[in-house]
Amino acid sequence: MKFLQNTDIVFYSINPAGSSYKLNKASIAGQENLDKFADETGGSAFLPKFLPVDLKDQKQNTANMKNNVAVLSSIFLQLSSELRAQYLVQYYSASEHPDNKYVRLQVALRDRSGLRVRARQGYFVKN
Repeated sequence: MKFLQNTDIVFYSINPAGSSYKLNKASIAGQENLDKFADETGGSAFLPKFLPVDLKDQKQNTANMKNNVAVLSSIFLQLSSELRAQYLVQYYSASEHPDNKYVRLQVALRDRSGLRVRARQGYFVKN
């Protein structure tokens, strides 16, 4: 997490396994990490609802593949929309903190009329 915060990355992920397959403990932990990375950096983690494409019925596999492509297209449209609507807000803290201390941030809007704020949750101090 510290690496992501220090490099000023906004983390986005798309889990290629999707949610249609039963996730085991390792997969669940991996998805939780993707969610945390995205949340902490102001990004998004997607767990698409893919349909299986390894069935014996080839027609169903083809239909499911088309559905999965549509799901991915929708995700990429959402991502491109988010990236075009980003704003950069900077501030300088009046407080002094020791090096490498994690400082939590809270960003809010005065008027929330249909708007949503997604921002990094904090940063590590670099003096």
